[in-house]
Amino acid sequence: RDLATERILAVTTAAHHLCADRARAEERPPAQASPVRPRLPFETWRANLLDMAIAAMTAPATPG
Repeated sequence: RDLATERILAVTTAAHHLCADRARAEERPPAQASPVRPRLPFETWRANLLDMAIAAMTAPATPG
């Protein structure tokens, strides 16, 4: 139960920050886009965020 709670909090916090980062990136003019981190099309980005959240929530727990 404690691990599930920790994972829910971690995933929601990470998703919140990633959504904020995406919103800031969309507000930047193309000339100021990051040369290191390409901006994926929104649907690809959204699907990837969901995939990462599911992976984090369903990863096997390390014993101990």
